[in-house]
Amino acid sequence: MKKKKILGAVAAIFAAIVCAAPMTACGEFKGEAIALDCFRGAGMTGEYDSSVFYRNDLTVFGGDSDVIWVSKEQDPENGGYFYQYTSGNGGVYTQWNEEDRSYGFSCLRSRDLNDWELCGAVDGGYSARLERADWIKQNLWAPEVIYDDVTGKYYMFFSAMSWTDEAHLAGYKNAYGEGRDYNPNNYHMTVFVADVPQGPFRALTSEEYYTFEGETVQKNEAGETINRNGDVIRSKYPVINIEDHFDLETYAKNTWGEDYKTSSEYNGGVLNAGTMPGIDCSPFIDYDEQGNRKIYLFFSVHWIKGVLAIWGMEMKDWCTPNYETMRMIAYPNAQSVTYTGEGAGVWDYNSYKLEGVTNNYEGSLVEGAQMLAHTSADGKKRYYLTYSHTGYAARDYGCHQAVSEKILGDDYKYEKLSRERSALGVNATNDYMTGVGHNAYVEADGELYNVYWVHGDPTNTTIANQNGRVYAFDRQTYAFDPEFGYDILFGNGPTKFVQPLPKVASGLSNVADKAKVTATNAADGKSVKYLTDGCVAMLDYFFDMEYRAKGKTVITLEFDEPREIRAIMIYNSARYDYAFGGASRIFFTLAEKPAWYNPSAKYTGIVGIADLKVPADSFSAADPDNAFMRQGGGAVASFNPIKVSKIEIEISNKLSDKSKEIRVSEICVLGK
Repeated sequence: MKKKKILGAVAAIFAAIVCAAPMTACGEFKGEAIALDCFRGAGMTGEYDSSVFYRNDLTVFGGDSDVIWVSKEQDPENGGYFYQYTSGNGGVYTQWNEEDRSYGFSCLRSRDLNDWELCGAVDGGYSARLERADWIKQNLWAPEVIYDDVTGKYYMFFSAMSWTDEAHLAGYKNAYGEGRDYNPNNYHMTVFVADVPQGPFRALTSEEYYTFEGETVQKNEAGETINRNGDVIRSKYPVINIEDHFDLETYAKNTWGEDYKTSSEYNGGVLNAGTMPGIDCSPFIDYDEQGNRKIYLFFSVHWIKGVLAIWGMEMKDWCTPNYETMRMIAYPNAQSVTYTGEGAGVWDYNSYKLEGVTNNYEGSLVEGAQMLAHTSADGKKRYYLTYSHTGYAARDYGCHQAVSEKILGDDYKYEKLSRERSALGVNATNDYMTGVGHNAYVEADGELYNVYWVHGDPTNTTIANQNGRVYAFDRQTYAFDPEFGYDILFGNGPTKFVQPLPKVASGLSNVADKAKVTATNAADGKSVKYLTDGCVAMLDYFFDMEYRAKGKTVITLEFDEPREIRAIMIYNSARYDYAFGGASRIFFTLAEKPAWYNPSAKYTGIVGIADLKVPADSFSAADPDNAFMRQGGGAVASFNPIKVSKIEIEISNKLSDKSKEIRVSEICVLGK
């Protein structure tokens, strides 16, 4: 057994993951084919072939972390890795040393998103360096890192709580100019910068930024470098300060008088102790049809009017928010939010109209914003906001989606899709993963992955703090929704069974969609398309996106050009009544004789696998009346490389006798 490296310097635990066991002959055939030596895939535990597959074994503890991909082309020295910046359970707490320095956010790297090693450049594996003289005290939350190919720098956005002692308060006086004090009494958002992905990340200042940006440096009367808003950005102050820009303290005094701090509307109502505290910052770079670039920041405003709502705004550059573009885009239990301009300003909740207010299924918060852009077959580019609701300890804390044709502006409108259309969530029978929320997206070589965090104990989510949250990832794609007439986000997860490794790690991808696919005994000929649509049915709403057969069926994949392949995975139905017990046989028609083929053996041009069963833990049938599937599993085999022109898969046996119908969710053929 090959064990993964255990990291002691970070709050992460790595369990043993096993490499491929020796291959064995997969069945016997009578003259028509030669048995192919293969390794049969495992279930939620046990051995599996780690050269082509991974499994979410839930070994890296953390929460609300971010992952980026750095290619060799982008960085020849540090590229070829995924980098993860961990927030930890409950946020990162600062630990000051004798030099009045601290650190935050462990940095790990991985070639395959599965096996991680500590690599941070600061104090034993961390990525960000803090100075006691700076504004940050504790509770560093939810880092997100983005690379800018214009500046060649990495930018880390996060939120933190500030100092409140007298010494620091004195330093906050006139922070942004005469009479402009910094309110230190809540969460604030900021930006750090680094030259390489592992750090050290350091507080971004306007002086440094405009130096390496290469633009004309603007100075104030005191000779200090200012950003495009005319502000001096120092490490002593957060880069983003909404309340200062809009002078909300003056607004509070004018509204409620000199005793404004005792007003319930002020303290937790329209304002929160004079601030608009922000968390869960998520930067996004967008390009228009002409290739012009714009930078955006999405975030949650923390507990105003008793809720967390999601906002967005344009950035003039990485150290200059364009506050006037700030808009609320999602509110708990409201299908959409529109800007009316009827309140005191863009920051005022009274300037927004809530539409489609529903019951309280989202609780009091929407958080963990992520943004994606995608163009559907209709030619329209749409923006996909994903978010989590209810709270991280909730079972249904997931990755939900809202869609808009405009990213921001006065005519934006993010329409929340139904919970059934979650980008990643759990169904009623899921007993292996819960709380799959506050995700991050990472793309590598054309493949999109959803990185998410689950409860350490899915059977008792109320003690998520004690049991922690654990890292997992799965593929994310888009699927056409006929009700809306455009693509929506579709998650191939959460999974606890083996899945294909990222292409950048294995060099392999699913080539099944390159084949002409036919099937015998189909109950609905149109359903054949679901065999190679890239979507594995996970949630109830998508259960009908499966191939349907009246009974025994033979599925044939024919390639115009021979393909070298290493593995096959036949994903089972999401419903127990239609699930199969395995593949009766799989025949591979060879395009050439493999180099490893025994020269003394008879060569028929066909090799086969017999009786490839699904894992026993991929379903629960202890109570026949309430049997259910654990989605994402199937019949799996890996083998030495073979070049094939055709694959025939026969499926005949079923798990249940309640229906003769057999359904297959997806076929994955891993090849080059």
